[in-house]
Amino acid sequence: MLDISSLNPRQRQAVVTTRNRVLVIAGAGSGKTKTLAHRIAHLMLSGVPADKILAITFTKAAAKEMKGRIIALLSSASGWSGSVPTIRTMHSGAARVLREHAREIGRTRNFSIYDEQDKEDIVRAIARERGLKNAENGKFATLWADMAIKADYLERLRESNAMDYDLLEEATYRLLKESPAVWQAWHDRYQYVFIDEFQDTALVQALIIGELRPINLFVVGDPRQSIYGFRGAEPAT
Repeated sequence: MLDISSLNPRQRQAVVTTRNRVLVIAGAGSGKTKTLAHRIAHLMLSGVPADKILAITFTKAAAKEMKGRIIALLSSASGWSGSVPTIRTMHSGAARVLREHAREIGRTRNFSIYDEQDKEDIVRAIARERGLKNAENGKFATLWADMAIKADYLERLRESNAMDYDLLEEATYRLLKESPAVWQAWHDRYQYVFIDEFQDTALVQALIIGELRPINLFVVGDPRQSIYGFRGAEPAT
């Protein structure tokens, strides 16, 4: 049995509730992630298989920390089989989906993933090839708004068997939305979904989770702490 004596009454309520949609909004340092970790441990000890659980956070460090918390909770309780849930960043989760369905997106399983600097370098190279005067020093956003440059960039990604971070999420959403077989496979795989720091969820990320249609969804965060607005994070989602 899981020890929840360290939680306050509201946290305990969130951990043991039987509701299938839970939103926890609380301020910094109030134990949101602690509550989420206890909720996962509680469900596992109640019989939910670890391989049906997906937890999403926004950095690798946070994912590692969350895994450690959950293992510590389970290790101190009886009845744990030793299995752990899937804990990933949104980008790594999207990459996993796409590597399993690489053919559907015109890639192979070993496609490369370009970071933001790679993206900017390629876009500026295309702009130079097109003879644009602002290729070197112009604002990246201005170059990216050029539809011809964007089309060339996407074609180069395809030719190089590569994706970038934005395309990972966009392609994952399209696959889930447009392919019944892909949707069924991932809906069946992850029926319990947890999102930490939901205020940093961009619209396309929220759409991915919505498209999965998990049986049970548990979300924690604080809109006042959003730090990824520049990436399109929308706390209201």
